[in-house]
Amino acid sequence: MIEKKLIHEIPKSADFHSAVLTSFSFDFHHFESQVLRQFKSKGIINVNVLADDTMLDQAIGLSTGYLKSLSNSYVVNGVSSVGAFHPKIIFLAGEKDVMMIQGSGNITNGGHGKNHELFGVFYANNDDKSQLPIIQETWDYLKSIGERTAGVARDKMSWLENNCGLLNPRSQEKHSWHVIDEDLSAAVVYNETSSIWSQITRLVQADEIKRVSIVSPFYDEAGTFLTNFAESFSKAEINAFIQEGKGIHPYKMDKNDRVSFSKWETTLRANETVRKIESRKLHAKIIVFESDQEQFCLFGSPNATIKAFEQLPHVEQM
Repeated sequence: MIEKKLIHEIPKSADFHSAVLTSFSFDFHHFESQVLRQFKSKGIINVNVLADDTMLDQAIGLSTGYLKSLSNSYVVNGVSSVGAFHPKIIFLAGEKDVMMIQGSGNITNGGHGKNHELFGVFYANNDDKSQLPIIQETWDYLKSIGERTAGVARDKMSWLENNCGLLNPRSQEKHSWHVIDEDLSAAVVYNETSSIWSQITRLVQADEIKRVSIVSPFYDEAGTFLTNFAESFSKAEINAFIQEGKGIHPYKMDKNDRVSFSKWETTLRANETVRKIESRKLHAKIIVFESDQEQFCLFGSPNATIKAFEQLPHVEQM
């Protein structure tokens, strides 16, 4: 299995000038020495970071004396929200290219390499706009967050949009399926006036789902999310993967005949990399829904907890 270096994989053929990144945790040293350096080498000079307000305060305290580029190369703003600000997005824009990388990893050394993480990529240019609706909806979400910031951060986002010919305000139904090709459709779901949970149950026909696989580092200790999941998807057998010795497990959960547990270490993915990094932490989040005819996959930043699917701001793809 080939692993990708996240920022290094930005295609040389694309011409990006701006980036907006979101994260729960933020490591200034990692960002400046790894991410920002790569951005500069690719001509990306307009950089905006949005991070959880509380976690950013902690990061600033830890990074005093190590910040070298903050005032000149990028701006970072804290975002306050109910619970936590948790989405992980890297949004890149140029005059004729846009790319959105979205997944589970924070802007930290662990999130960009050491952990087991999962990301998805959507790309569009003037010649191929099939994935643009997904990217546009994500940009609209980022703009709604940016409007809560002030000064330079908001100006940088306005400049990005004004200098990207592909990002134009358009009327489209949020949290709906967008056809990518004849075999693939995708939707963006995130907590706002409605929850991720309510959006999923609208997009996926629960009574047709027969099997569900859940990978997450964190669960409700009482297994509340898993119990509710089993009630809503009443015909499905549910298998939850857990990494021993790491994360939070549903150890207080009452027995449920349709919910089983497997060790993350039994998966091909875990065994493919365990020889390289013995203590590698599972941080990826993915839920796979299977019916007799279709397969749905939810990936992004929410853990298998009630708070993640009902309260916290996340952006996910299905």
